[in-house]
Amino acid sequence: MKKMIHKKIIILIITLIVLTICIIMGFNKNIYNKKPIKVVNNFSFNTNDAFDVEKMFNQKVDLNNYEIAYLSNDKLETFDESLEAGVYEVVIKDKKTSLEYESIVTVIDNSGPEIELNDKNTFNSNDYLEIATFVKNCKDNTSYECRYHVYDEEENLVSSFSHEVGEHTYILEAYDDNNNKTYKIINYVIDNGVEMSTKYGIYYSNAGFSSSNPIASQALSYVGISGYNCETFFFMSLFNTPGIKEQIHVYSDRQKFVDENRYEVSLLEAMPGDELRYANNGYGQPHVATYIGNGLAVHGGFNGSNVAVYDAIMPIATIPTVYRYKIQ
Repeated sequence: MKKMIHKKIIILIITLIVLTICIIMGFNKNIYNKKPIKVVNNFSFNTNDAFDVEKMFNQKVDLNNYEIAYLSNDKLETFDESLEAGVYEVVIKDKKTSLEYESIVTVIDNSGPEIELNDKNTFNSNDYLEIATFVKNCKDNTSYECRYHVYDEEENLVSSFSHEVGEHTYILEAYDDNNNKTYKIINYVIDNGVEMSTKYGIYYSNAGFSSSNPIASQALSYVGISGYNCETFFFMSLFNTPGIKEQIHVYSDRQKFVDENRYEVSLLEAMPGDELRYANNGYGQPHVATYIGNGLAVHGGFNGSNVAVYDAIMPIATIPTVYRYKIQ
């Protein structure tokens, strides 16, 4: 009897051991078969899409267990959904194990600029028409500024707006540094029964002109003074402009500042504060002026004459090249 009991106990013990081994092996098998956590090496998303951080992992994870940052100037910065377009080296740290994963994240910009047009659409034929006449505001999510092309109704690229009496329609194309484009239709009427928008340099309606532009404001502050030729006057205005004079000291010379901060735009895109460079002022000499909007510019004195507001497009001078400066 005792032998049978002992035998049953031994069998029970062996059974329990076998079951335990099976359970352990099964558990280990599950661990072995579970995919190890990995991070996608190259991941891309668009600036206008909601970025799902979980997509950077090969399986569902609890994001609270991870710290996610990106390298900027060799420093870790908080990673979020508002990164500008570019390529980022992302570091992901497991808080529990301290393991770190690295990934390359590319943020792609595919959004065109946002454009807001002015309400005014009736002008006198003597008004100066440019892009700033019609565009109230243009902003882009990544680029320093909007750039433009203008097309007629036959989709031909044009370099000026018509001043003929009647109705006119153009297609405005605004594009950013990544060539993302936004289109707006410009409709306006030329009617000589309406008052001119500009008189003697006083700006009435064109939102493109703003005396708050620091370069234009600085140039206007010198109107009426004498003794400065155009070149001296322009750079005196430029280098005394708030936002520019404070940063000049970081450049080895002023020409280096010009080379690194000046870039060319089309005449149709001219905005207050732009530099106008004339190959010939009509008297065989080069000339430079500061654009203030609506076809007007501040010109440095010639042969000792006073600094004055005058037309940007001068009858006997060559058509100017237009340059713009980045202001911090």
